[in-house]
Amino acid sequence: MTTIRAAFILATLTAGLFAGSAGAQEKTLYQRLGGYDAIAAVTDEFIGRLASDEQEKRFFIGFSTDSKMRIRQLIVDLICKSTGGPCVRPAVFDFDLYDVDGVTPNTTDTAAVHLRGAKAICYVSAGTWEDWRPDAGQFPASVKGSKNGWPGERWLDIRQTSVLIPIMDARVAKCRQAGFDGVEWDNVDGYSNRSGFPLVYADQLTYNSMLANLAHHYGLTVAIKNDVEQLADLAPYFDYAVNEQCQQYRECGGYDGPFIGAGKTVFQVEYKLSVAKFCPAANAANRNAILKDFGLFDTPYTPCR
Repeated sequence: MTTIRAAFILATLTAGLFAGSAGAQEKTLYQRLGGYDAIAAVTDEFIGRLASDEQEKRFFIGFSTDSKMRIRQLIVDLICKSTGGPCVRPAVFDFDLYDVDGVTPNTTDTAAVHLRGAKAICYVSAGTWEDWRPDAGQFPASVKGSKNGWPGERWLDIRQTSVLIPIMDARVAKCRQAGFDGVEWDNVDGYSNRSGFPLVYADQLTYNSMLANLAHHYGLTVAIKNDVEQLADLAPYFDYAVNEQCQQYRECGGYDGPFIGAGKTVFQVEYKLSVAKFCPAANAANRNAILKDFGLFDTPYTPCR
């Protein structure tokens, strides 16, 4: 019965989407529809209308929320495939700990991500002080160093772990409370930048390993962000890696052994290269790569696979 109902909804929606689509030849139907996100949005709107229609809503009687989501995803995937699209459905979403107000832990988006069967990764900067954060006042002047190039940010003196780790502990506890599945610690390569402090390799290694252990203490997975010079030493502590622009700076090879060779996922983001410049190499090396812009919103993005 479920298959019959799903087929009915799919047939109805597909007919509506395809109506009047003939004529333009310069783009695929998938592109003319607006891509994956547009197809998903139209699907959601259509199912919402069916569910509220007095006659059609009988098709949803007895369906659990999970069943409805599976039907919804079936419709999106089938339309995507039939219109010539890449049919990429993100399985991991990386976004800020806080909601748009900058204060409230982002439970809304984590719930939405889980509803679609994906994982939510909590973004936290562990290596810079950010003047807009609700806990910014907890950082004494002694740990604030040079500006790191982003408005309102300064490098931290990561040697002062007795000051910084309790703050990071409170942050990752909020990640856990908000329902995130993992943590991405950002700006964890201060020792290789002009931080304003005489940081050395060992300082960064100590701090980063403590951050990884902190995430695991709360039952969360943890990503190492960039810090390519320390990948071999840090791989035992981290579950996966996130890198920005490794193809542009020709440093992707550092992930081959300690991460990819160990069966650990590598997420790669490029901003300035065309997909033709980095996707073949990323796919061949089994890195999960996308093209994004510096706005870092959920869209647009172009996946390599």
